[in-house]
Amino acid sequence: MNKDEKHYVKIKRQIKKMSRSKRWEYVYAYGPKNFNSGLEAVRNRHGKFGYVDIDGNVIIPFRWHRAYSFHEGLAVVIDNNGLNGVIDISGQIVVPCQ
Repeated sequence: MNKDEKHYVKIKRQIKKMSRSKRWEYVYAYGPKNFNSGLEAVRNRHGKFGYVDIDGNVIIPFRWHRAYSFHEGLAVVIDNNGLNGVIDISGQIVVPCQ
């Protein structure tokens, strides 16, 4: 198992330890090979995307229609209107959706 897969498994275990009411919020969007910058893109039960850290804490709130993996500290996100933008690992918008 490589480093990314170990991180993915750790997060899955952390989520299983959460209370049942919180656990259902997270649905992984991508496999372990896409886990970058210590954050994983996840989707909640309402279909919104956000990012959680290795401990399962929500770092970037669920507000995006689609969210992609981070590369060099930046990730592409798509808003509800289908417009693309770029955010950094703190969730700040670097390039507004357009």
